[in-house]
Amino acid sequence: IVQNLKKIVENLEGVEKIYAKSIVDEIDGLKIKKHTIDVKQANVVEGIKTIETLAKYFNKDKHNFLLSQKYNHLAITYLEDKNRISHAILLLKKSLRYNNNYNTNHSLILHSNLGYAYNQIGDYESAKHHLTIAIQLIEQTNDVYEAGYRVYCNLADSYDFQNNQIQFSKYKSICENHIAKYNANKELLQQQINSYIHSEERIQKQQSKSGYYPYLIGSIL
Repeated sequence: IVQNLKKIVENLEGVEKIYAKSIVDEIDGLKIKKHTIDVKQANVVEGIKTIETLAKYFNKDKHNFLLSQKYNHLAITYLEDKNRISHAILLLKKSLRYNNNYNTNHSLILHSNLGYAYNQIGDYESAKHHLTIAIQLIEQTNDVYEAGYRVYCNLADSYDFQNNQIQFSKYKSICENHIAKYNANKELLQQQINSYIHSEERIQKQQSKSGYYPYLIGSIL
């Protein structure tokens, strides 16, 4: 997929090419694990520099949102290093400032990631603060169950680490319910994609050389 994307980028021009290349380079640096995605730090840093140089081509809110996404990715590169989690938190807060509630889905992701990060350093009250905000944003997102299971599982961890078994059991149950519904939705989506891949519509598009590019589906934390 990445090689195909690189070929597409080569046919672009100007600002579109610069911006698209920064995205593809970051994708090229991803390493998929069982439950997480590792992001190559150097690629993200280069992506930030690219977005900064393109400021005049975007309105301010959009430009800040693009930077916010990059700083979230950069923060993730520090989260697996126990000695750098405090730096990851600073980057996530910076990402929050850049987003400034511009994109609700992204705000939710950032608060969930902050909850996860604070759990890792034992600051469970700060974790619960950000996860509570995330819960308030869940119903405003496009994917309630994917967003929900991440938030509720992180919140269950906060209470588990504090040995509050009543609240842990409550949020663990909600977390598991969201996971079940998320997996069911994911399976349905895969069936729809498979159906389209083998459909007459797709075959006709290939024959007419109009092109077919699969959806890239993914999330971080």
